[in-house]
Amino acid sequence: KSYRMIINDKYIIYLCQHQVKTLNLAVEIFLWLTYAGTYAIIQKVHFVNFFEKRGQKMKEEQLLQAWVKISGMMKNNRITKGLSYNEAIVMLMLHNRHSEDGVGLVSVQEIIRETGMLKSQVNRTVNSLDEQGLLERATGEQDKRILFVKCVQNKLDVFLEVHQASLKVAGEIAAIIGEEDTGNFIRIVQKLADAGYKL
Repeated sequence: KSYRMIINDKYIIYLCQHQVKTLNLAVEIFLWLTYAGTYAIIQKVHFVNFFEKRGQKMKEEQLLQAWVKISGMMKNNRITKGLSYNEAIVMLMLHNRHSEDGVGLVSVQEIIRETGMLKSQVNRTVNSLDEQGLLERATGEQDKRILFVKCVQNKLDVFLEVHQASLKVAGEIAAIIGEEDTGNFIRIVQKLADAGYKL
């Protein structure tokens, strides 16, 4: 192995001429130097920081690549077949609210806040679902300016069919990655949501 030595007033640092890809290689370099009888005295942690920062950069690159892959998988295998993604998300909110309180009223502002959709997107989605007869509008009892929507119960089977297909996809994913990683994935996504992070 060949090395290039950089010397200044304070540091003697050995750097491998070949591209360093992992932090583990730093240990290998140190062993090679030791085996050759060459010793480097590094008065500060610049050498270690070099590998740590490079390792962090690689993790960021890998995370970005993983996000691109999962986005591609979701795009190629629509998880909400039968409804648009936004329509399915809004209907899921309405269905869950009805299951909780038996009424199911959700304000448009709450939909915007919880889904991260633009107001114009929510309005288009609500209009589309209204035209399909899947939801109905209602005004607030105390403030007539607040618009609420709720699912139409006798049309709920349309959404539930789409929802069951989505659950099937989720089950297939869980079977591939296993129970432990499924739990980790849910925990990580919830952590991002709790932090208010917007993708």
